[in-house]
Amino acid sequence: MKKVISVSVLVLVLVLLCSVCELGHCLERSSVLQMRLGGIHDCKGSQNSAEIDSLARFAVQEHNKKANSLLEFARVLKAKEQVVAGKMYHLTLEVIDAGKKKIYEAKVWVKPWMNFKELQEFKHAHDDPSFSQSDLGAERDGHEPGWKAVPTDDPEVQDAANHAVKSIQKRSNSLSPYELLEVLLAKAKVIEDYARFELLVKLRRGIKEEKFRVENSLLEFARVLKAKEQVVAGKMYHLTLEVIDAGKKKIYEAKVWVKPWMNFKELQEFKHAHDDPSFSQSDLGAERDGHEPGWKAVPTDDPEVQDAANHAVKSIQKRSNSLSPYELLEVLLAKAKVIEDYARFELLVKLRRGIKEEKFRVEVNKNIEGKFFLNQFEQDHS
Repeated sequence: MKKVISVSVLVLVLVLLCSVCELGHCLERSSVLQMRLGGIHDCKGSQNSAEIDSLARFAVQEHNKKANSLLEFARVLKAKEQVVAGKMYHLTLEVIDAGKKKIYEAKVWVKPWMNFKELQEFKHAHDDPSFSQSDLGAERDGHEPGWKAVPTDDPEVQDAANHAVKSIQKRSNSLSPYELLEVLLAKAKVIEDYARFELLVKLRRGIKEEKFRVENSLLEFARVLKAKEQVVAGKMYHLTLEVIDAGKKKIYEAKVWVKPWMNFKELQEFKHAHDDPSFSQSDLGAERDGHEPGWKAVPTDDPEVQDAANHAVKSIQKRSNSLSPYELLEVLLAKAKVIEDYARFELLVKLRRGIKEEKFRVEVNKNIEGKFFLNQFEQDHS
């Protein structure tokens, strides 16, 4: 009888011990789970993946609606995620604000099973990430002006190298594309308001490897200023072009020979004409070195004025909730002035949306690269 009681007691003790162990294990798992739920960690994959990029654009759009602003998304600098009831994404963004690059931090809450997405926070971090450490290493106000060695794996260096490869490819007659293998050496310096890179890159084309020394002053097409044609065996086009050379606008003259029936096209001549057509008569009317600084009335049919007005209409349309698009009817008044390295236009425009006509006063900036940015606008009731 005593043996039976002893065995029963022993079994009971073992059951109790197992229960305590299991409880401890459950508590430990619960603790780990809770810790994982609240933790913030880097997003898996690239911060510039399609999903993260989409969330970043959503954050900027939502902020623009709420704050009545006109920020333009540039890129994601950093992305982290936090498991909540769904996921909270912590994003560090580079945006364009009236032509200037700025850093913002955003939090976006996502519940995929509910198709729910909400901007929780959008705040300014710090200004001017225009250049990374690579090009700011030669800052104008620094103690070491001029060329400075920079890391070859710096994102800005890689972007400059990739741009160089694309530009080299465009000028090549080979069907085999160039492939960037490695940036061997990199230097950078800041000149006025742009960064200049000097790179030694190793490229591959087919089975052949080649090295190139490149400087990011490769010409970029801006617009055709004049075009004439001459009938030869085919046609010879005489073009006057505006191009971007290291951030500066310059004029070049080109001759292109075309034989359409042979699918033939060849550059016959490409020569430099004269410099700095940065702005048309409209914005140069208020040139810094002129005798009449400040605002100056300019022709409303000037191409630069029309371009500025069309950009303003597109920007206003993006912020409108109406399904009816705005249509530019007329530029009623136009003024322009040059401030530092950009032109500013102040326009009174007449627009039509559906059957309704409206007037807006708009202020548009044009930077040295030729890009327009809507600075501000308001409806005119005069």
